[in-house]
Amino acid sequence: VDHSRFFCFQVLEHHAKKSYNEMTESDQHLLKQMLMSWLHQQSVRDVNAEKGYILNKGAQVITLIFINDYPEK
Repeated sequence: VDHSRFFCFQVLEHHAKKSYNEMTESDQHLLKQMLMSWLHQQSVRDVNAEKGYILNKGAQVITLIFINDYPEK
């Protein structure tokens, strides 16, 4: 399960780097909503519930999206 989640974040990272700006605003919003939901889940779960490498990959994806959106949005 952890490896699957990590792979999913790698796919999101690839899209954030390569094709985020080509996504529709609706798709961008949906992606950001999903990531914020995941982030919220992490804040209410046990501290050790998620592996560190998954948390780091999630943080990388969120940062890449922020970089793509800033300062336009």
